[in-house]
Parts: sequence; C-alpha cells; structure tokens
Amino acid sequence: ILRKTNSGNPFIQWKKGIELSLGKYIWVAESDDVASVQFLEKMTEVMEKNEDVNLCFCQSYQINNHGKITGDWSFQAASLSAQKLFESDFIMDGKQFAKQFLVHKNVIPNASAVLLRKTDELVSKITTLQSLKTCGDWLLYFNLCMNSKVAYVAERLNYFRIHGESNVAKVLKGRKKQILDVEIILRKEFEQILNKQEQNADTREIAETNRKYLSKLRMNRLRQLV
Repeated sequence: ILRKTNSGNPFIQWKKGIELSLGKYIWVAESDDVASVQFLEKMTEVMEKNEDVNLCFCQSYQINNHGKITGDWSFQAASLSAQKLFESDFIMDGKQFAKQFLVHKNVIPNASAVLLRKTDELVSKITTLQSLKTCGDWLLYFNLCMNSKVAYVAERLNYFRIHGESNVAKVLKGRKKQILDVEIILRKEFEQILNKQEQNADTREIAETNRKYLSKLRMNRLRQLV
C-alpha cells in the first residue's frame, strides 16, 4: 500500500493496512527491520493455541545499518526488575501486563516483533493513533491490554535495526522537548482509557501510577519553560 507523499505519521498507514487486511492476524513488518523465516510460524502457533491472546511479541536482536548483530533488547525491562521474566515464554493477563510494564514504559520496543489478532476492537482502536507521530504503538498495546491476554516468545525472531538514520535515532536525537510533549499526550490518553474500564484494584493502581508519571512530566515541562 503506497502513499505518494510521506505524511511523517506511520500510524496513518497502519490504519489503512489493518482496515484493508483480510487475514486473521496483523503483522506490521517495518521496512528497516528483518525477521527470522520462522517468525510467523512460531508466533501464529502461540495465537492459535490461545484464543484469548490478541497480542503476541518476541525478543529482538539489535542490528546496525550493515545488518550486524550488536546486542538484543533484553535490557528493556531491566529497570523494572523483570529481566529474568523475559528470559522465558509467558502468557499474562493484559491488565497485569499494563500494571507491571506498560504504564511505566513500552517494553515492546519494535512493532515488527509483534503479531496482533485482527478483531473489531483492534480496528476501532487503531483510529486513535493518528493524532500521534510517535508512541502510537505504545498507546495501542496499552489499549488492547485492557481486554486481552498478552503472550511473549523469548526466542529472538526479530532483528531491529538501529543506526544514525533510523527513525528511532532521529526521534531521540536532540528532541527531548518533543518527546516530553508526546508522553504527556500519551498519558492523558491512558487516563481516558482507564476511566472507561471497570474500576477494581488493578485499574485503580494503574491509574494512580499513570497520574504520578503525568504529574512528573508536567513539572519537567514547566522547568523547561523557565
């Protein structure tokens, strides 16, 4: 699905692709990344065996612009004292996954490592991403976790390319103010999602954690203006 012009917003294309797709699963295979030939086989096997899982992701290698492996992304959850959990496959209730991980940070660093089940819910929620040029994937995963289980495959089946001209590098390079603004918008969206959920101990804890992050982000933003 080609666009004549680059909108600068990948989630517009995500929406179009998901809406036009006819299959059972969605894989956003980003052009800069590489996958193992066994990626779809192993990921769909998990989804087929667990119909209550709508999001499955795997561990990724990190590669440079020459395709050389420079590491992996197992460190992504290290700051949350959960690195050992990601050494093995697991299936987790979505709200628990949001509470332990996604409300703190996006521990799914690469969309190419994710397989989604195409559901009416996915199609409806993809529309909300178009207001964000970055972090829309984080918002989508958080949203889907409210009504689904999450599966993780510890095998490194994806190769996430990071180099000076990659989208991730461009976003991080000298754009601290913009990143801060985007996360404030993102956490306001989290607030709205949580307000629509049945209120229980988990949703209240997630909401309280999100409020603390939002308050801190706003304070940091004010400091930048002084």
